[in-house]
Amino acid sequence: MSTIKKYKSFIDAKIYDEVKKRVFFFKNGKEIVVFTNKEIKFLSSEKNLKIWIEQNFQGLFILPEEMEEEEKNKAKKHIFDVMIVDLQIHNQYSILSYRRDPWAEEARIIRDDHKLEYIAPRFYMKPYEDPFLIDQVQMNLIVDDYREHFPQFDDFLDWLIANRFTTNRRTSYTYLRVNAGFGKSFLASLFEDLGVGRKIQQNQLKHNSASDLSPADFRNAFILMIDEFTHFAQELKDLTHGMYLSAKYQLSEYVPLYAKVFMSAEKSTSFFGDAGVDEQLADRVSVLDLSHSGKLEKRKLYKANTKLYHEALKKYVNLFFKNRAEYYVKIGELEANVQANKMLDKHFNRYKIESNTIDKIREKCVAYLREYIEWQETAIMNINGIVTKPRNTFFEKLERVVIVKNSDEVVTKDPVKMYELLISEAGDQFQKTAKFKQTALDEIFKTSMSKKQYKCGGKNVRGVLINLPRLDNKIQVQIEDKNGNIEGYEEVPY
Repeated sequence: MSTIKKYKSFIDAKIYDEVKKRVFFFKNGKEIVVFTNKEIKFLSSEKNLKIWIEQNFQGLFILPEEMEEEEKNKAKKHIFDVMIVDLQIHNQYSILSYRRDPWAEEARIIRDDHKLEYIAPRFYMKPYEDPFLIDQVQMNLIVDDYREHFPQFDDFLDWLIANRFTTNRRTSYTYLRVNAGFGKSFLASLFEDLGVGRKIQQNQLKHNSASDLSPADFRNAFILMIDEFTHFAQELKDLTHGMYLSAKYQLSEYVPLYAKVFMSAEKSTSFFGDAGVDEQLADRVSVLDLSHSGKLEKRKLYKANTKLYHEALKKYVNLFFKNRAEYYVKIGELEANVQANKMLDKHFNRYKIESNTIDKIREKCVAYLREYIEWQETAIMNINGIVTKPRNTFFEKLERVVIVKNSDEVVTKDPVKMYELLISEAGDQFQKTAKFKQTALDEIFKTSMSKKQYKCGGKNVRGVLINLPRLDNKIQVQIEDKNGNIEGYEEVPY
């Protein structure tokens, strides 16, 4: 195969160096991406690439003037073929990444092994023109009405834009718990129409379902809205900074993500389930409970003119984001990160949800163990002198690893097995959350998991002692009369 070096006398070396900085291949040469100072373009064929090079790099070819035009065209065609092979060898990548730098004046390319990163300049929103020339008074009237419907609206907008200017996106998740009729699609459309948001369904994030998500829809959108949210699955934890998309017939692209918003009318089991809120979620996700906001369509101003209502809010959001973005850009990248983080911390501290998983699990385990003790105490002796108990499959399994010491204490021969039985009895959703706390049994049962010898029903049992009043945060103390005689027992806080 001929190399481009053989034809160096027929091309301008400086111009060809510029070509090499602007032409890139993906998917083994099947996808072609070209870069200008203003944009990135996708070309569908090598033929279109040749046309693009000729249009943008005049003077590339240095051919003898005495050559006939037909000979020149043949020479160009041959050199082009060799040039494309050379470009494919040196400019072949697997993944494209597209992001914006609000402080950059010009676009630039960063090469990194198998990934090519295109960085577009400046903060971007779709150009907005008010079609109805809504005045300030009219806009404020509608915005105030919407604030009654969504009291945290301004806080929410401030949180959204701050996520765009921070480098620490650990708390870049907010869950909007709404009622049916709140207007999830209405809210999402405000951001989608301005080109800063993209609404998807949660199931589209699964690896085998993401092929219908186009990277182009996310390139300028800094708000990802996930509708019909059910639970905080692993794929959502992986979205902190971005995600890889491989749409059908398109090259693989890495898309940065900023604010992530979950919306659902049904209570999410991750935040309202029997097993409580996991600590990892409580450290990441803010929760805005709007389940008592009523229906948007019932509001008088909305019913009076839905189009005007929508447009006034869109105008307000556009101004809000532009003003805040201008502020962040003006103070510089380092200070913008500081100020954005302060805003995010304020939002998180105001709307965070406390982790109570351990307490919820402990409460459920104690309830089952008390029922188990009661079941053991219902033993009856039949006419043949055989002790029997009412049939209970769950308790019969528990009986293999848990021995009753007295009405307030049990000894478990296998704490892990006991825990597995207890949480499985509570149902699938509870079990999914509780199984991740299996390494915290000492915290759940407020005791060391080291085994000792205990006397239970006249027999020696080696295991872990669990005191149920202690788990209830209560202990029993003796009540004595003035002579020191025991009158009874009283439960007091532990």
